[in-house]
Amino acid sequence: MSLLKPRDIANVQFRTAWRGYNEADVDEFVQKMVGAYETLYHEYQKLQEEYGRLQARLEEYSQTEVQIDQTLAFARQAAREAKDAAEQHAKAILAKAELEAENIVRKAQRRVEEYTERALAVARQEALFRARLVEILDDYKALLERGRDEARQLTKAVAELADDAAAAADFDDLAEDGLPADEGPAGGDEDADDWPGDHRDGADDFDADDLDLEPTRRMEAVRRPGTEA
Repeated sequence: MSLLKPRDIANVQFRTAWRGYNEADVDEFVQKMVGAYETLYHEYQKLQEEYGRLQARLEEYSQTEVQIDQTLAFARQAAREAKDAAEQHAKAILAKAELEAENIVRKAQRRVEEYTERALAVARQEALFRARLVEILDDYKALLERGRDEARQLTKAVAELADDAAAAADFDDLAEDGLPADEGPAGGDEDADDWPGDHRDGADDFDADDLDLEPTRRMEAVRRPGTEA
């Protein structure tokens, strides 16, 4: 049922009937009703227009809300993606840092091992050098001692040779002078220390260091004939 307009009420026609209402009263009442209804009608039209505007704004708000929801959803998605990307990036950086740290530690360990091995090698070489040096010193000491012994033996041998040579020379001198052989130093009654021409003092003054021969060669040079080597 459509809404009546004010003119519809104003143009209404009533049929007459016996014992009906007074037409003047009815017309007057209808005119009042038309005025009141017209006011209500215009207010209703305004309300309808306002309702239309509000409905349009509500639709706009609804669309805006949808857009806001979509924007929020997009923002949440973007935030999640950014968070995931940041976490992945952080994990990648952490993994790279851990790998670099492990490489640095391995390199440091290798250097420590190399330096330790070098230090141990140097220590071993030093120990070997010290041991070799001690051996050389011991050999040198033994050589010096052997040289001293050979020098003493050489000095003794030279002294003995000098004594023999001096005795032989004195004996030859006496033989040339016509002395009997049994009056010499070996068979006479006189003390051998008083025998003239004794040259043992010269043997005592002999120094083995004056010879240029090595100790062994010195011994071989003055060794008596017929003695064992």
